[in-house]
Amino acid sequence: MTKLLLEEPVVQSLKCREGVAHWEAVDTLMPGLFVDVQASGRLTYRLRYVEGGRRKIVTIGSVRVIKLEEARAEARRILRGIRTAQNASPLALQVHQMTVANFFVSQYLPYVKSYKRSWKTDESMIRNHVTPLMGARLMIELTPGEIAAAINQMLGSGYSPGTCNRFLILLRYGFKLAKRWFGDVVQH
Repeated sequence: MTKLLLEEPVVQSLKCREGVAHWEAVDTLMPGLFVDVQASGRLTYRLRYVEGGRRKIVTIGSVRVIKLEEARAEARRILRGIRTAQNASPLALQVHQMTVANFFVSQYLPYVKSYKRSWKTDESMIRNHVTPLMGARLMIELTPGEIAAAINQMLGSGYSPGTCNRFLILLRYGFKLAKRWFGDVVQH
């Protein structure tokens, strides 16, 4: 194992040392990233990391196919994914199965009841509009187009623009809270 500041020309010129099956050229810029240099001439980007107390190695790809900057970007993506998974709260993991109605009833309402005097208005809006129009949809699957369709349906049913706007504000605030509580799991 040799530590180097890997650069594209350096990586392309790596050769295996005589008498060894392979050796590792470790990047000093990206922790865990290394080039596995084999006696056969094969050069492979790999990433070494620790997850759940266990050392793991993942192959990123051949040096002949992937550029160094692409390998570094992929290593960052992998490490971020591992960090996000390790830091995710149990609620964040449940958000993938959480419906809109479930979120607004079990997460949103208890929160707003703690500080908002008009929480009964929100409860009525959730019961009468949010749950019937999109309550069965999963939080992570709801699209802006579906929200627009729900507003158009409300306007077509004779609801005032103020009621439709209140519906939209409630959804926006709910998704803002979901993003704050669950991180980047919720994309809206």
